[in-house]
Amino acid sequence: MSQLPGRYRRAVTAIGFACLGLALISGMTVAVSGLAVTSLTNSEAQAGQTTTHTLEYQANEISADGETDVLFVEFPNAYAGNLSFSSAEFRNRTSDATVPVSSSTSIVDGPDDDGVRDTLRTGVSKDADYPTDDITATYEFSLTHPPVEETTSYDLRLVANDSSTGTSETTATDAITVVAGDDATATATATAEPTATTTATQTETETATASPTATEAMTDTATEAETTSGDGPGFGVIAAAGALLAIGLLARRD
Repeated sequence: MSQLPGRYRRAVTAIGFACLGLALISGMTVAVSGLAVTSLTNSEAQAGQTTTHTLEYQANEISADGETDVLFVEFPNAYAGNLSFSSAEFRNRTSDATVPVSSSTSIVDGPDDDGVRDTLRTGVSKDADYPTDDITATYEFSLTHPPVEETTSYDLRLVANDSSTGTSETTATDAITVVAGDDATATATATAEPTATTTATQTETETATASPTATEAMTDTATEAETTSGDGPGFGVIAAAGALLAIGLLARRD
């Protein structure tokens, strides 16, 4: 029975250490959580088109210990060289206070480390009397959308590299849709030139109108072989001439 108080002391000591450990753990900052895209303007665009976009996303438990936390927005490789940045802003969702930018946004090779500059990188840092910030991030940027043969959707990847708790990430699936252009190449519809259809024109068969042959042999003197009827004027002339000749002969004989 004399050792019982000692056992109690050991038990109380163990419980005390356990409580201290829990207190230390509860005071530690947990990993960034709640990474999610909340809105993206112009999420559908034509291939080859350049469009401006506003992206908003949320991130919880960004440490406010004065150290730089790095935030990434990673685009597909198809946007390398076709991404331009305008502005970025970060605010505490509860107080609406600005979370200061400690390293301005730039276009870099992202966390995938594939050698392609397709990612927006920003460093933020806030030294506060509370452990973490739940933030809203707002980005303004422009994209020139890649050529596609058919309508294609692309993902966005968000990565938060917290100075205290390490890296958290999420992927917004099919965040951007690129619509294929009208790739029905204007193949000139061969308008068939009318083949010279020789419509059988009726050959006018010149009807040989028998033009009368001019009787050139028109003799000035009437043909003596002209047969005249006894009643014709020629007979009377001859008879008169004969009578006159007979009278003349009779007169001479007298």
